[in-house]
Amino acid sequence: MKNANLFHYFLSVALCLIVNISATAQDSSQAALLETAYQSKSLEKLESFFDQWSNEVQPNEKEAHGLVREAHAIFAAFYQPDVLSELGYKTYKNYPYQMVQGTLWRIMVSDKKSAKKDDAEFDDFNHTGCTLVDSAIEFRPNVHIEGKRVVYLTKEYRALLENFRHTFVITRVENIPPDSNDTWIIEDDFAPDADMVNSEKRMDFLRNKMEIRTSGFYSELGPIIPCMDEVVFDCSKRSALVTYTIAKDLGGTALFRKKSGKWHFVKNVSVWVSDSIDCY
Repeated sequence: MKNANLFHYFLSVALCLIVNISATAQDSSQAALLETAYQSKSLEKLESFFDQWSNEVQPNEKEAHGLVREAHAIFAAFYQPDVLSELGYKTYKNYPYQMVQGTLWRIMVSDKKSAKKDDAEFDDFNHTGCTLVDSAIEFRPNVHIEGKRVVYLTKEYRALLENFRHTFVITRVENIPPDSNDTWIIEDDFAPDADMVNSEKRMDFLRNKMEIRTSGFYSELGPIIPCMDEVVFDCSKRSALVTYTIAKDLGGTALFRKKSGKWHFVKNVSVWVSDSIDCY
């Protein structure tokens, strides 16, 4: 019996190692494919990169339970074209690929109940007497967008894109010491402009096929838009306030209600202009 237990233990360890090695190899091959696409300016290879990404990272809503599963259903109602349009979302180009958030910031439950009538004065249960249910949730709702393939921005693909965006910028080559034959490549810490220009060129290449935003002085990968940042359920768990980001530094809070087993958009409660919460 002891030997059998040891066998199963080592077998499980071996399987974990195989899975990790396989994932690492996949990341490396995708990074190499993207770099090759950029260097050759091949849009066909870029499409291949996005297609493999879409095939590799699938929705995970079937694995979700409880209020996390409800949040997936709310996202499906939130991501409808007519709802997004009413909230103010605008897309300026019909890209063939759509990047969707891979993480939900947090889910909370209030000890209050929302107003019964949709047109009544709204009871603000947003952050009053709230209990945290979960945070930094792996969140990949099943999204269907006509004419587009969906890719989810997981932490692994965010790291891949950040590595692609930042390449080693050679600013000068020197012999150190001057009279030696040893050649050193020096990265100049005081040349951010060169890196920023290079980064934007790489992001522009991605924009041939997908809407992608950058922010900050160094053109960091920006927030995913549209994005559902936070869900706060009332105590009945049949009403929910959704904090969303719909454009750069623009978002709001919307009310959703569950009727006949399905979540529906009710109304926009508030709009704010602020630093948006990154959706990763």
